[in-house]
Amino acid sequence: MSNTTIADVFRVNNPTSQVETSPASGVASPEPKENPATLSLGLAANVSIDTLPAILQNLQSADIDAIILFGNITQTGSVDELRQVKVMLDNVRIPTYFIPGTNDLQSSVVSSIFGFRPNSQMYQEVDLAGFRLLLLDNADPTVGIAPEQWAWLAAALAETKKETPTFLFLHTRTQTTPAIEPQNGELERLFALASPAGGSASPSAVFDASMVDQVAILDVFEDNRWSLTNLEIRN
Repeated sequence: MSNTTIADVFRVNNPTSQVETSPASGVASPEPKENPATLSLGLAANVSIDTLPAILQNLQSADIDAIILFGNITQTGSVDELRQVKVMLDNVRIPTYFIPGTNDLQSSVVSSIFGFRPNSQMYQEVDLAGFRLLLLDNADPTVGIAPEQWAWLAAALAETKKETPTFLFLHTRTQTTPAIEPQNGELERLFALASPAGGSASPSAVFDASMVDQVAILDVFEDNRWSLTNLEIRN
């Protein structure tokens, strides 16, 4: 694949989508919306573990349904850092999901701390407010998406109903390692097979850490239009 991002590939499925960048400084609560979103998600990626408590606190006050962390929440992936993050997430009062990043994979105990499948990269399906969220860890530069994950993703897309908007969340689509780069075309092919013409629903949008400038709010509306607003971190 060329420099086209996965967002560009799937924007055709949601032509009225728009990405907005907020000039505001801080993870402050957004202004009340005239047309409230059907689903609102707080997204965070590549943030400092020192700023994570403030980020989580501000996102919880932003009237959202859930939080998704795209990884690289720790600096070294040490056991101590990972356990600190786990304690923070356990204290969040809304559903919070963690997709490991490259930094977070430095410790072999990340799976046991966060309850992922032993000796396996994580994948998870979440049904929330009538939407289907698929979470996939592909941060390991030597593996990318493992065979077990491919099988799960293909099955999940095959089971998706046309009327159920589906969103895929990955850690990365920008790594160009020999293991990951060839998988871009395979992902595109898999999603093409899962298009509505093939009898099931393709993802309404696909998001990775490169689309999130540290912290963002993703709003999805009743007509499947979505808006991504990046926010700066305020200590």
